[in-house]
Amino acid sequence: MSKNVALVLSSGGARGISHIGVIEKIIELGYNITSISGTSIGALIGGLYVAGHMDDYKKWVCSLGKGDVFSLMDFQLKSEGIIKGNKVFNHMEQWLNKYNIEDLDIPFSAVASDILNREEIVFTSGNLSDAIRASVAVPGFLAPFKRNDQWLFDGGVINPIPLNRVERREGDILVAVDLNAFVPNRTDLVEKEDENPSLFQSPRLTEMMNWFNQRIRGGKDGEKLDISYVNLMTQMFDMMQEQISKTSIAAIKPDVLIKIPRDICSTFEFHKSKEMIKLGYETATEAFSKIDD
Repeated sequence: MSKNVALVLSSGGARGISHIGVIEKIIELGYNITSISGTSIGALIGGLYVAGHMDDYKKWVCSLGKGDVFSLMDFQLKSEGIIKGNKVFNHMEQWLNKYNIEDLDIPFSAVASDILNREEIVFTSGNLSDAIRASVAVPGFLAPFKRNDQWLFDGGVINPIPLNRVERREGDILVAVDLNAFVPNRTDLVEKEDENPSLFQSPRLTEMMNWFNQRIRGGKDGEKLDISYVNLMTQMFDMMQEQISKTSIAAIKPDVLIKIPRDICSTFEFHKSKEMIKLGYETATEAFSKIDD
């Protein structure tokens, strides 16, 4: 079998840190990653890899505790997104901003969504940081990216696992990581936390969530949802990605499909990065062992 890999990295929030472990295993096995396409967190990890800064990001994200993750969330009371995202991307500019996609050694594409015009936007050129910032803007959570007259959101809205956007070479193998897979949770590697982890328990955020909750239900002050705003929005977005991903995989079958459980961790649990990297590495090991048999 060819040692050239066309790699597709899906969207899925903090579960996407497992992409790092997958890439590390692919390299360890002696494969050459000859192209990458990613959506949302997949675009972030893929972009960091092609820019040569995945290890820098890994060191940083693995150093974050729950409180550190919360401190990076610059909240705002705006319907376009409750998190600005400036704190995180200001930190990552050192790794991303100096690169243009067309100048990278490995062909790369990042998928975003123009929701207002109902269009999929695929970045294959231009500033790498801008492409990734657009691709990760989860509607309702992270503020969109403004490009000319467009407001760009997370690519997971339209193409969470961009199998049709990766550049192929003759004889390569198509490897995809599905962060929204219907497979059993790996509790041997990652312990699941409470439904509403303490990461989101702060007076300011509680006030914001109550404001949103009342408007979602259209109820009076004091009424509460049976599910928090954060959890409601996360589950809605995950469900949408799950269904689109299943259709995409059925249409374009990867040679190797690495399945990460959809409920292994929630969107913002980046304090579990070490566990997620281990999960990606172990799951990739199992997936590749099947093609070598």
